[in-house]
Amino acid sequence: MEDRQDNQVNTDHKWVKAEAAFSEVKKKIAATPILRHFDTEKRPVVIVYASGWAVSASLVQDHDGVYLPVMFTSRTLKQNELNYGIVEKEVLALLRMLDLGYSMLAGRPIQVLARHSTLAWLFRAAGLQGRLDQWAALLSPWTLEITKCTRGEDEILGSLAAAITPRSVVDQALAAIAPRKEPRQSVDTPVPTVEQDEALLVASFDGSARVKRGGGAFSAIIWRLPEWTVVKAASG
Repeated sequence: MEDRQDNQVNTDHKWVKAEAAFSEVKKKIAATPILRHFDTEKRPVVIVYASGWAVSASLVQDHDGVYLPVMFTSRTLKQNELNYGIVEKEVLALLRMLDLGYSMLAGRPIQVLARHSTLAWLFRAAGLQGRLDQWAALLSPWTLEITKCTRGEDEILGSLAAAITPRSVVDQALAAIAPRKEPRQSVDTPVPTVEQDEALLVASFDGSARVKRGGGAFSAIIWRLPEWTVVKAASG
């Protein structure tokens, strides 16, 4: 009887941190800034980001030192676009935002935050051929200021492009991936355990599960433990 009670205490204690973390996530979601209406008096800022299989862009504006979102867009890359260089993928993200947000952005100077300064070279280069020449022609009417993130901020820029974290607390929110002068200390994460009589659900939303080609905004999969049976997988 005592062993059974001890096991029950250990099991309950195991979920204390999990429940606290889940409550914190709910608070963060509830407190997240909502989309703002476009302010014609403020300068538009477009954040572009590209991965191996998708591109994304965010239109934000500075409100008292905080980047607040106006519009998000993303899509998966087509088969022929997967082999594009990273700068070419960033151009795709920029073109998509300029197309979808044309009514708000046309005729205005725009700051573009990108990972590579090569994007700015596209506007100055002569004798371009193929798709680069076409893209340069499409971008030529726009007044763009390309700002390259400093070395080591690649992950931070990606988080900015896909999230709406206030700029004033970005350093704190992204401390785990911020560039460090000293070697990063390893953190040992305990391996989760599942009791025989426990029935759990595990959710993954890291983008590794894609069930259709046309998606790009999200992807997630839910398993039932201990059998690891797929309950649902979706992307879109």
